[in-house]
Amino acid sequence: MSNILDKLLEYAQVSAAIDTQCMVSGRWQLRHPETERRAYVHIVTSGTGVLQLPDAPPQRLYAGDLVFLPGGGEHCISDYNGSGEAAPVSFCRRGPWTLKSNTSGREDLGMLCGRFDYRLPGSLLDDLLQGYPPVVIVPWQDLPQLRAWVGLLQLEMQTAEDEAEGAYSVVNGLAQALLVWLVRYCWQQPQWQNPPPGLLRGQQDARLRPLLAAVMADPAGAWTVETMAEQVHLSRAQFMRVFQAAMAQSPHQFVMQTRLRQAAVYLRNRTDSVLQIALATGFQTESHFARLFKQHYGATPRQYRMQAASLGKTSPPAAEVWMDFAI
Repeated sequence: MSNILDKLLEYAQVSAAIDTQCMVSGRWQLRHPETERRAYVHIVTSGTGVLQLPDAPPQRLYAGDLVFLPGGGEHCISDYNGSGEAAPVSFCRRGPWTLKSNTSGREDLGMLCGRFDYRLPGSLLDDLLQGYPPVVIVPWQDLPQLRAWVGLLQLEMQTAEDEAEGAYSVVNGLAQALLVWLVRYCWQQPQWQNPPPGLLRGQQDARLRPLLAAVMADPAGAWTVETMAEQVHLSRAQFMRVFQAAMAQSPHQFVMQTRLRQAAVYLRNRTDSVLQIALATGFQTESHFARLFKQHYGATPRQYRMQAASLGKTSPPAAEVWMDFAI
């Protein structure tokens, strides 16, 4: 079975967290600034609200709606009353959770909020989100596993005050699962069934999909045009035409790109030397690898590794990023 999506998500190096719960009533507004290299997600668990994007008509939200903003655009979610002064909102933190509320009684809207960050240069999340509109609203009935997912998240929230071991890992793991489901869902929608040439178009081609998966599984392999053409049972000339038309790049360019993406993952997650990583991903010399890596990522392998390490050290735990959801 193809594991293309697994590899794409590995290359994307996305930091995911669904760690904020909002419970509001009366007059209220939840404002979110535009944030580069971030995707927002909100899940309405109860009540109703209104989503407003700049220069777009308002959209009514209902319990069960999942709101996905893949480009991290500015947006506001507010009550439906539309008059009067909004009540102030307080917040507190419990384990990995930030809880926000302006009511001590029954809420008019309950919502779970989070984000997917892809701050390192060259992240593949751009490719995964290719062609998406500014906002995607997914009703629960279109993503049936979401009900059980919300139940697991809420169950984990109930143990937050007890400082349960592994709470951050559970919350972040559930957020990663949600990202996979959202990508699957979007890939299945009619408007993405005929994407422009690129990875999404290539993985839809039954002839190319097994080959793409094989290259991603073993980027250091001896992938010549002849061996790839043989694998898809096409002549060399036919294979070159089919591949270029679907992928908008040559087979050689795809292999090099895949090796560089795998190398970026190794640079972030391993302590091997740059030379060891170069050899492990199919490059013959460190100098050749470093030159191509800088062309692709805009940084040398050592600079990229330092940037990844810096992000890891300075990024706060999920519960401490409440200002990203300032109200």
